[in-house]
Amino acid sequence: MMHPTSNLDANGILLHGDHVMEYHSMMAAKMGSPQFTSLYEGDIYRFSSAANRDMFKQFPARYAAAYGGFCAMGVALGKKLDVDPMAFRTVEGKLYLNLNSSVQRDWVKAVPGNIMKAERNWPKVRELPDPCTPARSLLPWCQDAVGSRAPRPT
Repeated sequence: MMHPTSNLDANGILLHGDHVMEYHSMMAAKMGSPQFTSLYEGDIYRFSSAANRDMFKQFPARYAAAYGGFCAMGVALGKKLDVDPMAFRTVEGKLYLNLNSSVQRDWVKAVPGNIMKAERNWPKVRELPDPCTPARSLLPWCQDAVGSRAPRPT
């Protein structure tokens, strides 16, 4: 069974539905609206406004999350982990997310080295099965692991 290479919920929404542009402009995680979406590399991104969506469409690679929105430290360690949308950092204009604030603190201690390891590991890690979370409970390989818990509300 093929596994997605992006951190999607069961509806194909990236970043738990958070508005990717806010990470770059406001340095904050903010929920996007189902009213303003864009498709990039097969993933659905949500935005808080049409203007932000349109800006993303002009330069999607600039704003897209590194490693398909999976945990940057996890990728550096050869693992595919979900993220806490509040545990993020932009480095040289690229968005990196982490599993939680504790992992984020470890990641920022050696950002250049961790990015170098993650870049080296990503081709192999991207092919690993996705972590099963409540947001992925409808994915075939996660139904037994997660059960029928509801995804994060939008």
